[in-house]
Amino acid sequence: WGEKRGAAQAVPGQTLAVDFGEVHVNETRVKTVSLLNTGKYPIEFEWKTAKSRMLTIKPELGSVGKGGRADIKVAFHPLTESRLAEHLATMQVVNGPRFLFSISAAGRKPLLHFSFHTIDFGPCFLHRQGAQPATATLRVTNEDAHDIGYVALFDSFPHLELVAPPTNLVPGQSESVVITFMPREARAYAELISFEINGLYRVNIEVTGSGHECDVALANPAQFNYPLGAVKVGTVLERRIKVRNGSAVTAVCSIEAAAERLLAWDLRVRPTVFTLRPRETTDLELAYAPSRRMAAFAEELALEVAGHVRVLSVLNGSAVGVELKLDTDMVFFGAVVADSRTLRRGGGRDR
Repeated sequence: WGEKRGAAQAVPGQTLAVDFGEVHVNETRVKTVSLLNTGKYPIEFEWKTAKSRMLTIKPELGSVGKGGRADIKVAFHPLTESRLAEHLATMQVVNGPRFLFSISAAGRKPLLHFSFHTIDFGPCFLHRQGAQPATATLRVTNEDAHDIGYVALFDSFPHLELVAPPTNLVPGQSESVVITFMPREARAYAELISFEINGLYRVNIEVTGSGHECDVALANPAQFNYPLGAVKVGTVLERRIKVRNGSAVTAVCSIEAAAERLLAWDLRVRPTVFTLRPRETTDLELAYAPSRRMAAFAEELALEVAGHVRVLSVLNGSAVGVELKLDTDMVFFGAVVADSRTLRRGGGRDR
C-alpha cells in the first residue's frame, strides 16, 4: 500500500490503518495498493467494503498472472464536509490470504474566509453622473495551509460593478474586492455574486439594495417664489424657510455654491451643509442686510444632494434708501475781508 510519501506493508490477517488526511471538498486523493504474485500460478482477488459515495476502489475484481503485479486505486473524493472513520475494507485473494484495511479521511472546504456573505446597501438615491456611488469592500483571506485560487463568476451590470480579477492567495494572504452599487431605477435590487474556489465549488455573496428618487424640497411649495420685499439700507431682514426630505434615503445636502453667490446681494443663508434623515425637516435661516441700494433682483437658491442639483426657491428683493450727493466736490470763496462773511449756494441730488 503506497503513495508518493511512502509505502506500508500489509500483513494477512492484520488490519492496516490507512489515513488519507484532510482533503478539500470535490478534490480527490488516491492511494495505490500493489498486489504482487510471487507464486507459480495466477491468482484472483476481490475487494469488499461498505458502500460509500466518498470512497472508490478500482478494480474491485481482478487477476494477477504468475510473477505479475496489479495496482488497485483507492480514491477518497468528499462531496461535502464529512469524515470517514475507520472504514473497513478487505481484499480477499481467492483460495489465499485476506488483507484488512481500516481507512480514515476527512473532507473539508478550503479555509478561505470571506468578511461577509450578505451585503445590504439599503435605500440609495438613483445614481447620477459624477455622484459618489455606494461601495462595500469584501476581504478574502486564505486561512489554509495551501494556496487557494478563486474566480468571480459575475458580469457587472450598470447598477452593480465588481473589481475582482482571478486571484491565487498564498497562506495568510488577503485581497480586497470592491463592490459598487449604482441604482438606475426606482426599485429593489437583489443579485448573487459567485466565487469559484479552486475550480471545485462555489461561495455566493448576496447583494441587495434599492433605488429611490431624490425628494428634498420646500415643506411649503408656495415659498418657491419667496419675496423679501424692499428692505431699507442698513437694516436686517431675517426669515426662515423649511426644507423637508420626503425620500426614504438619508440626504446630505449642500447649498454652499448658492450661498456664496448670494453674498454678492448681501444675503446670507445658513446652514450651508446639513443632513436630513427620511421625513425629517430643518430650517434655513435667511438674513438680508443690504449695505447699499439695489435694484430688484431674483436669485435661485440651489440645493445639491448626491449629484442631484435642484432649485429650492427663487429669492426676490431690493434695497432702498436716501443718498445725497453734491453737484461739486469743491467750493471757491475767493478773497474774503477779515471779520466778514461770504455765502455760496451748493446744489445736490438724490442718487
